[in-house]
Order: sequence, then C-alpha cells, then structure tokens
Amino acid sequence: MSDSMARRPTAKTVRCFISFCVADGNAEELTVLLEELKKLTRDNVQYLSSHELPLGETVAAHESALEHAEAIIIVGTPEYKRRIDMRELQSGVSREFQIYVRRNDEWSGRNHILAIKIVWKGTFETALPAHFESRERSIDLSKFYTYHTDQGRRLTAASTKHVAGAIKLIADRLLALQQITVGEERRRQSYHDFDIAFFKLQKHERETYERFREDLFVKTRQFLRVASQEDYLLIGRKGVGKTTLISIMEKNQAFAAPIELVVDRWDVHGVGLTEYSQKASGDFVYLHRNKYEAFSLLWSAFIYLELLRAERHLLPAAEVLVRREAEELLQVRPTEGRAAEFTATSGLVSEFIRQTVERAPSDSRARFDSFLQRNLDIDSLLEWISDGSRQLQANLTSIASHSHLLCLDGFDSEFQRARNDARQASEANRQVVVKTEVDWLTALIEVIEAIKRPSGRAGRRTLGRLRSLTIVAAVPKDRFLEVQLDRRDSVLAAPTRELRWSGIELVSLLRKRIEVAGRFDTEDLKDEGANPQKRLKEGMEIFAPELNVSVNVHVSGKAFEFDLFLEVLRHTLWRPRDILIHYAELLAVLKDNRRLRRNTMPSVLGMVIARTNNLIIEHEWLGEMREHITNIDQIIRLFQNGNQQLEYDAVIERLSHLPFTFMHRQTEVSDQAKLAMLYELGFFGVRRRRLDVGNRHKMRDLFYHIYPEALDFDEKDLGKSAWIVIHPMFIEKLNLLPNVDEPVMNFSWSDIDKHDAAGG
Repeated sequence: MSDSMARRPTAKTVRCFISFCVADGNAEELTVLLEELKKLTRDNVQYLSSHELPLGETVAAHESALEHAEAIIIVGTPEYKRRIDMRELQSGVSREFQIYVRRNDEWSGRNHILAIKIVWKGTFETALPAHFESRERSIDLSKFYTYHTDQGRRLTAASTKHVAGAIKLIADRLLALQQITVGEERRRQSYHDFDIAFFKLQKHERETYERFREDLFVKTRQFLRVASQEDYLLIGRKGVGKTTLISIMEKNQAFAAPIELVVDRWDVHGVGLTEYSQKASGDFVYLHRNKYEAFSLLWSAFIYLELLRAERHLLPAAEVLVRREAEELLQVRPTEGRAAEFTATSGLVSEFIRQTVERAPSDSRARFDSFLQRNLDIDSLLEWISDGSRQLQANLTSIASHSHLLCLDGFDSEFQRARNDARQASEANRQVVVKTEVDWLTALIEVIEAIKRPSGRAGRRTLGRLRSLTIVAAVPKDRFLEVQLDRRDSVLAAPTRELRWSGIELVSLLRKRIEVAGRFDTEDLKDEGANPQKRLKEGMEIFAPELNVSVNVHVSGKAFEFDLFLEVLRHTLWRPRDILIHYAELLAVLKDNRRLRRNTMPSVLGMVIARTNNLIIEHEWLGEMREHITNIDQIIRLFQNGNQQLEYDAVIERLSHLPFTFMHRQTEVSDQAKLAMLYELGFFGVRRRRLDVGNRHKMRDLFYHIYPEALDFDEKDLGKSAWIVIHPMFIEKLNLLPNVDEPVMNFSWSDIDKHDAAGG
C-alpha cells in the first residue's frame, strides 16, 4: 500500500439508535424499515436496535450506547407517547428519551444528537411526545404496511408508493450527518487550516501588516468615522472587529508614538484596583460625592503621564516638568509594563488626595467641604503633578506639538477573568468587584468625553486642552450597558458609536479572506466592474464551487430558496467573527469530503450551519451574556419548544415568570425593560405587520444589529403593529416552530444593497 493511500482518511460510520416501544409489537415491521434504510445508507450507518441485539448483550448495555450515538430515530406511536408523557421512568423508552433530552439540553452543542422523529402509528399529535411541540421536520410513516413472503416481510406496493420518499429523507439526513462527522482529530486539522487563513493571518509570522491592510482589512464606514475622529468611543460585542480596527489605527504613520493600552494584559484586579477604590475614594464618600470620581482622577493622571512619557521618548532633551513624586513614573518603563505604571499612578493620586485633605481648613465643616470641592478635582491634580500651573501649560504645549494616538482595548477579557473569580466569592465581595469595574469604566468614559468634547465645567478645563489627541477606545457592549444603568443621566447623553457592519461590508470581508486563502484576486477575473456579491460569487467558483449554491429553507410546508451567504447571514448577528466561523466550518467539511472523494450533499450545508450556530451561541453569545445577565440560560429556555413568531402580550406574559438577575446590581426591571434588553442583545426582533410607505428601503424584520432603533416596548400599541420574533439562529437550539408565512429575515440581495445604501 502506498503512503498516500495509507494517509487517506476513512469515513466515520454514524451510529443511529432506534427508540421504540416494544409493547407495540413493531419488531417485524421495524426490521423491514431498517432493511430499506440499509439499502440506501450501505455501510455508512450502523443501526442500534434492541430487537436486533447480538447474543449476550443486555438491554442496559444497549441503552448506554445511546450516550455515544450520533443520531436517534424516534418511532412515534400512541403507546410511546403515553409512556413518555406519563413519565414512566421504569420503562425502557422513557430512560432512552431522558438520555436524548439530557444530551440535547447540554448547551455546548458538542454532544448533541440528531433526532429523526417519525410518526409510525396515529398522527403527529397522538404519536410523538409533548416535548416536540413543533411538527416541523417530523416524518410521516403511518402508511408503512408490510406482508408475509417466503423470504420474510416485504413492503406492499401501495405502501412503497407512499413512504419511499419519506424513507429516502431519513437516509439523506443520516448520510448528511455522516459527511460532517469525520474523525474529530482530522476535523480540527481541517478547521485549523482555514482558522489561520481567516482569523490569524494578520498575526502569522510570514505575513506583514501592509499585506493585511491591503488584502484583508475592510475600510468600513465606521472605520472612516474613527479615522476622522467623528467617533472615538466604540461600543461593541465580541467579534465585531474592535481590536482589528484599533490595530490598523496603531500602524498609522501619521502618529509619532501610539500609546497602546491593552487592559487584558494588566491583571488589573491583581494589582490592586479594588484596594485603590476602597482607599482613595473614602474621602469622596465622606463628601457625599460619587466614588467613581476617584477613578476620574486616576485615569486623568495616567493618560497625562503617558503623554508626557511619549514626549520624553520623542524629545529626550526636552524639559518635561513634574514634581518629585511623579518624576520616577517618567523614567524608563519598568519591565512589568503599563500595569505597573497604572499601579504606581494610583499611589501618586492617593498621595494627592491625602495632601489635599491635610491642607483643608478644619475650623468648620463648611470651610472644609468648600476647600475640597475647589481643590479635589482634575485641574488641581494635574497642576499638582506638574508642580504648578505654568509648568502644566508648558507640558500641554509640548504635547500639542506632536500627533498622539491613544488606544484602549481589552476590557472585556480582563473583566470576564475577574468575574469568573468573583463567582466563587461571597455576594458582598462580588458586588464590590463588579461595582469597582463599573466605576472604573464610567470614569474612563467621562474623562474621554472631557478630552474630546470639553465643557466649561470645573475640573474639565485642562483636559479640554488635549482635544487634538486621537483616541480610539473599545468598550464591550454589556459593560457599557452596566455603565448606562449605573450613571444614566450623564453617560446616556454621551455620543457613542456602536460598531456595526452592513451586509455588503461582510461580503467584502469574506471575499478578501477567500482570495487570500485561494491566492487569487477577483479583480483579475472576467468582470472587473462586478459588485461585491458578484466578486464573491466569482471567487467561490474558483475556490469552492460546491459552496456557490442556493439552499432550500422549508417553513410550514413552503420552500424558500436562499443564496448560501444570505442563509449564513440570517443565522448571525452580522458580526465578522460569526461569518468567518461559519465558512471555516463549511470549508473544513468540504475539504474532508474531497479527501474522501465524495460529493458534498446539499443538506450537509444546512446541518453545518445549525451545528455551528449551537457552538456560536454557547461560546460567543451566551458566554458573553452570562457576565451581564447571570440567568440568561433560564431566560431563553422560557421560549423553548414554542413558536418563533409571538404576540407581544404572550412574550410579556412569559417574561413575567422569571426575574432577571444581573452581575452588577440587584434591582428588578419591568417586563417591558426585559423585552427591550433581549431585543438589544439580538435574541428578539420585531416583524412589522405592514411596511409604511415612507420606509420602503427598510426590511420587514427589524433587529437591533441591523437597525438599532430605539423601539418603545412600553407602548402597548406595538403589539398591534408588530409581532415579536426570535432570531433564526436560535431555531435549532430551542427547537422552535417557524410557523410563519415566510422565514424570519427573508432578505434578498436587493434588500442588502438598499440597507447598505441607506447607511448600513
């Protein structure tokens, strides 16, 4: 055998468990069904049925095999349904069903089992357990009739006519499952190849920044707004490209020395953030002022000193004037990095607070309070660091002589680390950690606002002198929500920009990745003037023609055809990371099937999308949301096994049964506020009952990530003008019934183009 043949992968045999009620006496008919399926699936599927147990194998051992099976055929009959719904745990089918439910309730998605529900006797309502409220994807074999022959039972001719298509559908689903269950080790390697091309190319040692910028980076509208400083405070969830945008800004040659502050490398909580909060804010609490003001002083001092340090680096001979206590912070950067500088700065600010309090007159409380109100502010702090107002003005003049870029990123990772640790702590300590984070981030946002949009307020005049400083700060969306809730009056008024992508921008992103992975350029193809989606189509024809297809979506018996990219798009929150993960998974399966020299079945594409959705929901969406709303898993389970499209009142009624618990506070919110939060998180959308004439450019289905509209969920008339719909990416995970006239987010390329033209 040659080495190449030895290395050729072999297909994995899918194990399919048959769950049926022995009391129905279906053994002979089931044997015929399995014979028909084996003709279609050959050696690709191993069927595990208790009526075909090998000698010596016990029923208990057979039931345990379900733990490792990839698929289960549920043979629905009235008796099967009765035993499940009556919860007769002593019966075999009940034990089997509990294993199936437990495996599919594991949110990771890695241990899920494909359920093929067949109606064997009776109807959907009388044969299948109540767990399956949705009849979608059930298969009717109630006309499966057999007769005796000398060679055993055979299907009747009339029955064959009625059930042949249904049997082929079962076989197709199992074969499609087999095509995406190649050995886990090989799948990881195949995915790794595209993981490098799609995600890590800009970090790969053989790639340069210039190539990444020219070949992979998409200059979105929002990047251009940041580059021109129309926007500077970027709000966004994981995977929307905050870090990538910042990395491009950092390489801009227009800036003398970019100041890169990556907070997730600091171990902020480990260097005393909470300790500083408790120590330095004591005087503020005593003065009935907000604790976060201590952090405002800290951030102001830290940013100011970073700018002075950059000036000293640029102009070694320049006189940067500071008092003795601050001088050591401007020396050669310590090996510990900026986390150590931040800690040292906190000590400096604490000393300023101590000295200011000591200087305050103590003969009366009124004079004491008045003195601290005038002197315990940012202007006074920066003058104190500079050892006088004249030195401060000289330092500001020096700073303004160069173009400086300040980048702040990494808050989500650092906060998540701290909150994971805090979960094990007492409730009181957990609240201290979370409240400290909110104060810390609130102070940063307000200091940035004071720099970029200075007002005449006391304590903000000096920061306004730094207005020309280019700032790009990436703040995680859920943490910003906490800041909004905590400091509603001031922060809600702050102009911010949520980082979002249009459909066309995502097309360009994928097309660029495909071109680099395939080492070609669609501009060299036959149609140079093609629009973005046509260029993507041409690139796919070269790189992966099997993925240049349309897929069929069935809703309540109706068939709808989607371009594959649009089908992926409607199963995401329009984030770059989600799009690339989906296509990396699709391409990995395609690559493995090519190695096995077999064609990829069309039904495989939908199955890969569904499986990838489960992984994204668990590791991306839920993983992020749990750090904000701690019982988010319970909340979305309220809608499990139900309809995808719901009346407004029905949603409010379900939400009323469960309070939302937040990591950062104990306050309960109204049912309408719960709905608004889930809309903003992307779980819910709004389907308008009719399109207004003035909104023809808008789509029928409104989701926050497409149109971040401030919908009034307190307005009862909303229920008369719209339905509440659950995002399509949750259909498989929650076993939803898409019982609507058309699929949710049934977007055409024309819709995507109009949305992009309208400003994304």
